[in-house]
Amino acid sequence: MKFYITICLSFLIPMVVFSKEHLVLQFDVNQTLIGTDKASNKSLDDVINHILAKRYYDYWDETVTEPLSYADYVYEVKVPGKRGDNFLKRKRTKLINNFVDYVTEANHPKAEQIKNIYDQVLAKFNDESVYVVPSFYKFLEFIEKEGYQYNLILRSFGRDLASVKQAIEKQTDLRFSQERLNFFRGELFTTDQIEPIKDETIIYNFLKSHGHISIQDNWKEWQDHNQDGAFGKPIFVDPADKGTLVFFFDDHLEKPSSPHNVGTVINAQNGQVLPLVSYFNTQVFAVDFIEALLNEDYFIELFQKSKILL
Repeated sequence: MKFYITICLSFLIPMVVFSKEHLVLQFDVNQTLIGTDKASNKSLDDVINHILAKRYYDYWDETVTEPLSYADYVYEVKVPGKRGDNFLKRKRTKLINNFVDYVTEANHPKAEQIKNIYDQVLAKFNDESVYVVPSFYKFLEFIEKEGYQYNLILRSFGRDLASVKQAIEKQTDLRFSQERLNFFRGELFTTDQIEPIKDETIIYNFLKSHGHISIQDNWKEWQDHNQDGAFGKPIFVDPADKGTLVFFFDDHLEKPSSPHNVGTVINAQNGQVLPLVSYFNTQVFAVDFIEALLNEDYFIELFQKSKILL
C-alpha cells in the first residue's frame, strides 16, 4: 500500500524546470576585444605600453609618498591638470607610450618582467587586420554550451565598430543588425525613429530584445566633461527583472571611488543612478586586455565568479 501511494503522489508533484537568465552582453571594443584604437591613433605598441603603465606600481621618484601606477604617476605628478586638456594629453601620451623603454633605460627592478610580457603580447598577434582576443570567442562558446540565451552589444567611443563586427561574423555564426545606433546624453538614437528614445524602460527593453547590435557612444561629450561617467556610456539595468542579467565589460572602467569613469549604471525603472560599487566585479567589469589576450579562459572566469556572487 505504501508503495502504491508513493507512486500516485509522484504523479501529482509537478516537475519544476529552472530556466537560465537571458544575458545582455555589452562589450567595449578598443583595448577590450582588440588591441588598437583608431579614434585616439593608438598603435598596438602604444596600447601595450598604456596597459602595462597601469599595471605596475612604484614610487617612481623621491616626491612620491605612496606607490602609484606609472600611468597615475604621469597624470598626477609629471603632468597634472585637467584630463580633457589636449596639450596636457599629448604630453602624457608621449610619456606613457614610452613606458617599456623608460623602465629598461632606468634599469628598473621589474624591467625584465615588463619586457617579457610586452614580447608575449606582441607574439600573440597575427596578420589579421582586426584581431579579436580568443578569450572572447571561447566565452561565447561556453555560454552557448551552458544553455544561455543572449544578445551581444558592441559599444565604442571609437571608429572600429564596423571592422570588429565583420571580424566576429567571419569567425562565428553571429549576425549583427545593420541598424545604426548612437547614445547621446543618455538618449538612444536609432535609424528607425525620427526622435530619440528617452524613456529608460523602453531603452532597456530595446537593448535586450534587438538581437546582436552595435552602439556608438559619444567620446566628445565624455571628454568635454572631464571623463565624468554621467556623460559616458549609460549602463541600463533593471533590478526587478530576475530573468535578465546585464554584463558590461570595458578596459577604461575605473574603481567605483574614482571621479573619472567610463560609464554610469542606471535603473531602467526610474532613471536613477545606481552605485557602481554594487555592480563592480559582478556585472560591470574593468577588463585587463593583456589578461584577456594571454588567458583564453579570462571572460569565462569573470562570468563564473560573478555567478557565485550574484
